[in-house]
Amino acid sequence: VCASSSSSSSTSKKKKDQPPLLPLLLPSSVRAAALEAVASAPADCLAEGEPEVRAAVWECARDAAASADEAAVRVGAAAVLATLARSCRCRSSPSSSSSSSSLAAAAADPASIVEALAPLSRDASAPVRGAAASALADLAAAAEREPSLLSSPSSCAAAAAELALALAAEGAGDRARASATRALGLLISAASHYSSASSPSPPWVGDALGALALALGSSRAAKVRWNAAAAATRALRDSSSESPSSSSAAAAARSGLIEALTRAASDDVNGKVRTHAKAALRESGM
Repeated sequence: VCASSSSSSSTSKKKKDQPPLLPLLLPSSVRAAALEAVASAPADCLAEGEPEVRAAVWECARDAAASADEAAVRVGAAAVLATLARSCRCRSSPSSSSSSSSLAAAAADPASIVEALAPLSRDASAPVRGAAASALADLAAAAEREPSLLSSPSSCAAAAAELALALAAEGAGDRARASATRALGLLISAASHYSSASSPSPPWVGDALGALALALGSSRAAKVRWNAAAAATRALRDSSSESPSSSSAAAAARSGLIEALTRAASDDVNGKVRTHAKAALRESGM
């Protein structure tokens, strides 16, 4: 996929320091297939691999996400970022200050992954937005398992939530909305671990709850609605949205989500949506 990943042990330092030009010479179909192949590797393999390998994978995915002309290549880049996101919990900070170690550290840094996903979340191509939302959901799932991934700096969780909110909006595409609503539920769940009864929920929580209610009530795609209802189960498990210190906006959004779930539980034409909505209402104590 890139020159640095194909260097042999006998390659000179000068050649290693040259920029990776190979991606520019490969047909887009080959680049896309290569990225998809890397993305299919188990996350733990990347996490436990050599820093040079992780650095090469990160650099190729980041650059393809930012500048590839072909949508298929950008989809592949998003898939690689998803694999890196799933492996975040396995990584530790490198002790070396070398260039490859710095790039490997970026591959393990949720904030860097969120930044790399930003242009993909605004992409004109629906498949690219869908792949970006899926990667964001994978990162949010890693954060739910290990909340410290997004707790410091706090702006990292806010940036991830901002992308998820954009991808959950009407017009983003059904695949993007389904994954983005899942991401919002996971992000709220992760935030509950580093919020306390004495500190208000993050400002984005109210917006996230409102987005779940909107997706549940307005989407024509059953998959979007049942993902929103399933995400609501996690979101309503977050006590910070109903604590005395929570903002009035978050409390109002929580009430609006419960109303949307109540309607879905009785009126939605899809049985899976009704089942998830009833589960979410039980979680809320209704």
